[in-house]
Amino acid sequence: MLEHPDQPAPTDQIADDAVLRRMHFFSLANELLAIADASGRLRDVNHAWEQCLGWQRSVLVGSLLTDLLHVDDRARVADAFTRLLQVPEVAHVEARCLTATGEARLIAWSLSCDPQAAVCYLVGRDLTAQRQVERALHESELRFHQLVDASLDAICVIDVREERIAFFNRDEFCGYHQADLSREVINYVHSDDRIHVRDHYRKLFNNASDHHSLHVIEYRLWRRDGGLEWVHSRSTVLSCELDGKPRQVVTLLRLITERKHSQQLLDYQAHYDPVTGLPNRFAFTDRLEQQVVAARSVANSFALCMIDLDHFSQINDSLGHTAGDEVLAQVADRLRQTLDPTDLLARMGGDEFAVILQEAPSAAQIAQTALRLLAVLEEPIIIAGHELFVSASMGISLYPSDGMDATTLLKHADNALYRAKATGRNGVSWFVPELGRATLARLELGNQLRRAITQRQFELHYQPQICLMTGCVTGVESLIRWRHPERGLLPPGQFIPVAEESYLMSRISAWVLQEACRQAAAWRLVGHPPLRLAVNISARQFERDDVIQLVSAALWQSGFDPSWLDLEITESVLMHDPEGSARRIIQLRAMGVRIAIDDFGTGYSSLAYLQRFPVDTLKIDRSFVAALGNGPEVDPGPSALLQAIVALAHSLHLTVVAEGVETPAQHALLRELGCDEAQGYLFAYPLTAEELWPVIHELGVCPG
Repeated sequence: MLEHPDQPAPTDQIADDAVLRRMHFFSLANELLAIADASGRLRDVNHAWEQCLGWQRSVLVGSLLTDLLHVDDRARVADAFTRLLQVPEVAHVEARCLTATGEARLIAWSLSCDPQAAVCYLVGRDLTAQRQVERALHESELRFHQLVDASLDAICVIDVREERIAFFNRDEFCGYHQADLSREVINYVHSDDRIHVRDHYRKLFNNASDHHSLHVIEYRLWRRDGGLEWVHSRSTVLSCELDGKPRQVVTLLRLITERKHSQQLLDYQAHYDPVTGLPNRFAFTDRLEQQVVAARSVANSFALCMIDLDHFSQINDSLGHTAGDEVLAQVADRLRQTLDPTDLLARMGGDEFAVILQEAPSAAQIAQTALRLLAVLEEPIIIAGHELFVSASMGISLYPSDGMDATTLLKHADNALYRAKATGRNGVSWFVPELGRATLARLELGNQLRRAITQRQFELHYQPQICLMTGCVTGVESLIRWRHPERGLLPPGQFIPVAEESYLMSRISAWVLQEACRQAAAWRLVGHPPLRLAVNISARQFERDDVIQLVSAALWQSGFDPSWLDLEITESVLMHDPEGSARRIIQLRAMGVRIAIDDFGTGYSSLAYLQRFPVDTLKIDRSFVAALGNGPEVDPGPSALLQAIVALAHSLHLTVVAEGVETPAQHALLRELGCDEAQGYLFAYPLTAEELWPVIHELGVCPG
């Protein structure tokens, strides 16, 4: 049978089908496929070229491949074509192709050659996105390593299954290398922290659910050189096994030893007194609250004791705060050694201490302990060559009878302490409910005194001093009064004790001196004859190092002649610090000021002591004069004592002044005994500055 000449033979049909299939595959491939001649001119390209580079096929066919490449890559690709024609092997080259928009895309080319057909086959794969990812990954890893290397933390990745450290960013940590830490690292942990650390990591490594939490622990680690470091550890799960348990854990380790030491120092400073090393008020209050809770739970009792050193401020004022701190430290040591180990001792501030007596079965035993504490403080304390004697007052409250909470117990113990101080100091007082109102009244009076200073509510009255031989006035003594806005005019006995407790006497005494000098100078300016001016100096003021400057300033500001000023101090003040007293008296007398010993007979009452001090006047306390009686006849017993005092004082060339003379009989006896001067209600009451001079003119002024 003859076949139709236009009908293809069966073999030709098969060949065409194969070509069509290749062409279909050629067009569907994602790679860039092309056929080029030996010069690199494109004869055909697939559809991927347009998708990748944006060029139309009609533009690409007939173009040189090198014309589509980045200028820096053309020579390299041309050389590859040349070598390919010489050695017909598959060649691989990477080159950047330019897109229709001018961008460059990196293509990995595979080139092969058919020498017989003089054609080349090109297969290209777009690497642009892959290289961008690789570059980003590389940059990310670089940044990661830079951060890890610069980190203050030691960073390690623990392989939980293999029980080893897979990564560590340090050459060493606390002297240990990675291999050391991969072994029994728990052995390097402080023994007190090992159980806690072991339990922490065991829970972390075996937890199959909590993969996102941050696990934090702090512990102590022994350095290889024997030192001890505090370590702050933060861990989180990095990857997990199929069963959900951690496979890798990343842990950040930071040394926090300095921070811990700073925290411990701050904690110590917040809870302990730096002078004595005792718990401070804050720590003691917290402990007292705990003690109340513990005692309540077992129906137990305990005692709270508040201790205040008597006249401690005089030590600070006279010897300085360094010496005062040494005294406080020695007092703390004595109290600590006297108490039982179960008792708690604290310094509440200033010169005040507090004690919790936990073992307090009876009031008698509490009192015995309290008296033992006071007795141990009476032993002399040697500070910088000075022998000091310290006494203390104590107030006691009991749980639960005097209070069911810490605040009430403290308040009631403070009230009892005020009572102990008000009744003579150097003693013990128990809380009684009636004390509360009186204590509050004293506290309020102290507050009012502070306002009185700023609001100028004080005023001075003046009592004439009389020459017993002539009856004329030799001088006046300035006496303070308080013009209270509600209670009227108050004598010193009603507020001076509270002023001393409130640490206001230095300010009040300074005002008295300045005002008295001002007033005396003003009298001279208006033409009054000169009079001696006697001014009392408080113990606290006299023992201050700046008392000389205070007197000098008062005289300079007022213009008052220092030779007419008598400063009166008590003998107990002189004997508290004999060396310092003598030094200050010499300085004052060098200024022209005279010194008088006030209230003689109420303290040491030793004329032998007076020989050590260059004083000018001795004032006999009013109690000796009162002992003579108020009748027309005087008691011969006290008169003999007065005669001895006057005689001995005169033997020391001292002027003798008697205080509190109220009767003619007292006047007559003192004159007979040779007493030089006197003051008292018999001659004149204390008078205001306006009332004073008419009385003085009536009595007459002794010639200077």
